[in-house]
Amino acid sequence: LCAAVPVAAGLASGEQPRAVQLVGLGVAMAGAVLASGPEVRGAERVKAQAVWYSVAAAGGFGLTMLAIARGSAHSPMLTMVGMRASSVIAFGVVAIALRTVGGITARDLPALTLLGVADVSANTLMGFASTFGLLSITAVLSALYPVVTVALAAAILHERLKPIQIAGVLLAFAGVALIAGGG
Repeated sequence: LCAAVPVAAGLASGEQPRAVQLVGLGVAMAGAVLASGPEVRGAERVKAQAVWYSVAAAGGFGLTMLAIARGSAHSPMLTMVGMRASSVIAFGVVAIALRTVGGITARDLPALTLLGVADVSANTLMGFASTFGLLSITAVLSALYPVVTVALAAAILHERLKPIQIAGVLLAFAGVALIAGGG
């Protein structure tokens, strides 16, 4: 869902992916949803509030992707510096106001630093990618991270994938092939 915002913005701004690429976009996005492992049997009822929070989060991620792409049109590196400076300032203000850092200890800092570097690297790469191609395509390809997460969980943690997740991974790969083949 997070790719919907930048895809809509890209198409509204006049981008014209080829027909096979548009099909690939839909297939890849459907694959990402399925790879995330949705429960389709209805074993547990999902609260409406959780759904609305998820939709809001997806919208926020989509707006962030759009902001990264728009800022990167001028300078991908300065866009990242601005985003991270804003985040650090906002978290600092909240920590001071609440008088807590949420239970984070010095022992957590190396792992948090590694996660931060990975996040900035991924966002920077997405920013550069958006300067080389259509936003509608780079946004969908960037939004396939659930597929990577599922693949890493299977490979490293030896998690067993549900059949729907395997189908999602295969669909995502097929979508990427359609996108690449259509260009």
